[in-house]
Amino acid sequence: MYVIDGDDGIHLVDTGWNNEQSWRSLTDGLAELGRSVTDVRGVVATHIHPDHYGLAGRIREVSGAWVGLHSADAELVDAHYLLPTDQQPDLTNELMAAGVPDSDLGEVQGEELPESGYVTKVIPDLDVADGQVLPIPGRGVKALWTPGHSPGHLCFAIADQAALLTGDHVLPRITPGVSVFSCAGANPLGNFLQSLTRLAGVPADIVLPAHEYEFRGLEERIAELIKHHRARFLDVYDLASSGNRTAWTIASMMRWSRTWETIDSLMKRSAVGETLAHLIHLETLGMLQRSTDLPHRWSASSGRHPNGRDDLLSLLSIPR
Repeated sequence: MYVIDGDDGIHLVDTGWNNEQSWRSLTDGLAELGRSVTDVRGVVATHIHPDHYGLAGRIREVSGAWVGLHSADAELVDAHYLLPTDQQPDLTNELMAAGVPDSDLGEVQGEELPESGYVTKVIPDLDVADGQVLPIPGRGVKALWTPGHSPGHLCFAIADQAALLTGDHVLPRITPGVSVFSCAGANPLGNFLQSLTRLAGVPADIVLPAHEYEFRGLEERIAELIKHHRARFLDVYDLASSGNRTAWTIASMMRWSRTWETIDSLMKRSAVGETLAHLIHLETLGMLQRSTDLPHRWSASSGRHPNGRDDLLSLLSIPR
């Protein structure tokens, strides 16, 4: 969470989980600044995920602050994205289509979130559009729409400090999760990569992410993320084109930071979702195709790209 001073009071970027521990952290942190929740005039979320949007409703109730969110994420409020039990039938069907075996389905599906981590169903007051300057008097904070991690993900550029708040779009050490599950859109990874290139050239002497730590070197970090996904695309393409396999099987054969057998069930779900995101983008590029029967099995597109990997790298517009 970040606090931005305006002429009318303070404004928050992201809020934390909707639980008592997060609320205490918020109130204690503001007290260290000589402020309180009642001083908050506005809350804007980088995206709708519960660790970012969770406390928005409670803060608004206490302070009367406006709440801002991009419309693509605001639509998910009405889609019951915020209530995990409503997602379970769709999630089950998605996991079955991805080839998760019946023996693993219940455990991999799991519970979306513990009850204490639920976000309140808050309709935002402000639709934050791409390029909009936030209504923070005395400050020029510009919203940049960077879909991928979520459909309405936003970054915020603060020109007078050459600072960029990147939410979950660019993180200093880990790669942001980009998955097809949880109302992520048709091609979230394609959106994510396009959004990364959009940040190139944004003045940012300091990068302020929502997780881990602040850092410098935005351009270098973007290059690292693109390089990571280039390697992932090649791995996924090789595994799919050589075997008519499900997303679950492909995920189990990929190189992760630990062996597949030691990854817990919920993280396996994330791994399958991220694998699917790569498969779907390759399908969009015409490099892969999936079967019409369930579970979907992936293979190389017939006859369209005889040069395989070289064609893939050219279509991705990523240097070797």
